[in-house]
Amino acid sequence: MCAHCLAPEGGHGVVLKACTRCKATFYCGRACQTAHWKAGHKKECKRFQAEAAERRKAEEDADEGAGGKGGG
Repeated sequence: MCAHCLAPEGGHGVVLKACTRCKATFYCGRACQTAHWKAGHKKECKRFQAEAAERRKAEEDADEGAGGKGGG
């Protein structure tokens, strides 16, 4: 669902694209992305991006603790 106009994916040919920075928010087009950015996503986006980086780091640390990637 578009984070700005709430258009459902697939409805009337809508294809949603993720925010290129945080990849946690989706938009049906550039106009909605720009409007939502100005309406406050700019602040959330940084938080989402930081949370995603923390998750990746935790996953990498867990992989290293389990013998690393590639298995050998």
